[in-house]
Amino acid sequence: LSYPGWTTILSGAPPEISGVTTNWYEGAVRVDHLFAAAKRTGRSTAAAGHPGWAMLFAGTIDEFAPVPDPAYTDLPAIHDTSVAVTAAGIRFLQGSAALVLLHYPAPDLMAHGAGATSQPYHDSVRLIDEELTRLLEGVDLTKTAVVITADHGHIDRGGHGGHEPVVRTVPLMFLGAGIEPGEEFDARQADIAPTVAALLGLPLPAHSIGRPLIEALRAVPEGLEQRWGEQQAAFHEKAYAVAVLGRRHPVFTTPLGGPRPDAMLAASDDLARQRAEWLKRALARERARRLPPALGAALLPATFFLLHRPRRDLLPALWGTVIFFGVILGLFYGRGYYFSLSVVNREDLLQPFFQGRTADAAMAVGAGALVAGWAARRRGLGAGALAGLGTAYLSAYVLILLALHFLMRWGISCPYCLPDLREGFRFYLTLLALVPVGLLAAPLVGVSLIGFGMGRLGDRLFGRRRHPP
Repeated sequence: LSYPGWTTILSGAPPEISGVTTNWYEGAVRVDHLFAAAKRTGRSTAAAGHPGWAMLFAGTIDEFAPVPDPAYTDLPAIHDTSVAVTAAGIRFLQGSAALVLLHYPAPDLMAHGAGATSQPYHDSVRLIDEELTRLLEGVDLTKTAVVITADHGHIDRGGHGGHEPVVRTVPLMFLGAGIEPGEEFDARQADIAPTVAALLGLPLPAHSIGRPLIEALRAVPEGLEQRWGEQQAAFHEKAYAVAVLGRRHPVFTTPLGGPRPDAMLAASDDLARQRAEWLKRALARERARRLPPALGAALLPATFFLLHRPRRDLLPALWGTVIFFGVILGLFYGRGYYFSLSVVNREDLLQPFFQGRTADAAMAVGAGALVAGWAARRRGLGAGALAGLGTAYLSAYVLILLALHFLMRWGISCPYCLPDLREGFRFYLTLLALVPVGLLAAPLVGVSLIGFGMGRLGDRLFGRRRHPP
């Protein structure tokens, strides 16, 4: 997502550290970042782009040129944003700003509006190529370093926020002063901020988990390894380890701040491995605490099935539940959806999307109750009526089990991590499906009686044909 990506680019702190996890975040970020570091050292700053930049980094941008997002359908206005950003950039580069950020929104807008493989999208990228050429014509690349990247990608039809590699992998290019031309290598978004800090001679952002990409630097600034080691040790000892491990003074398996650049590479890789191990242990500890109450909550409704006699009377409800999940999943996958936020292309489509999935659940449980009533056609009118209630109960129980599984794994909230977003998306849809299943339980009696009557009528009609008097 945009706000989390922007924050990571400028701070080196991913969303689970910065707290900027959605595009609905409001206020200034609460982590250290490049603009703040520049201001502390007396450097001037400038930026142009979406107004969200000014909100997130309020008080640290000396000159800001807002470029609001036009409507997705207004293609000329979207192209005009690229021209406006370039004009602001040329003005900034002619001034005294030491750190300039330029945000070109056109490709993202075009991908949302027309898709990432559409002609409008390709036209917007081509125009930005032209605008970047115009911008850099007056830049002395022996004195200025340029970083070009994106906050996220898009799936082909447009959309992001999910787990897809095409969404989570973006280009990153360095050129100009202090940059050593070379071949491609992998990096993290969190590595951008400390690398830019090294190029400008700024303090490394205090909450960054990234490292300076020395592979891209012509020369490693003196003392950079030591400064990075001190920054990493301070952050992990004072903040990260306290939140995740519940104690200070973690044991680093590789010394931080070694005297050689390759020592920093090894320490960074090992620190990433340690963070993953610390997180794994913390989650395991909390999951062990949550498991007993989750099992209790899961087993309590099951007593209904254990005590019910005769149990064969539950078969119609079981059939209804199978139909419920078959219909709801068939509608979901049949529309080309899968469990990823990327399938919702625009923020204005979120509410209609979730309302549609709620309506699908209502349709599915209705279909399940109808089939359950049909399956109870030979068990008496009372069984036909209860088949609808049983379908609602059993379907809700399975949905509750799915929700409890998520809550056992991730809890209601986690102060130091983000849940698996695929599981989180599925959890939200599960809760939405519970609403119509619960609210329609009583009306489903009538639906199952209709199925019961249809089954009885069918037996009479077709039974007479098979066995004429």
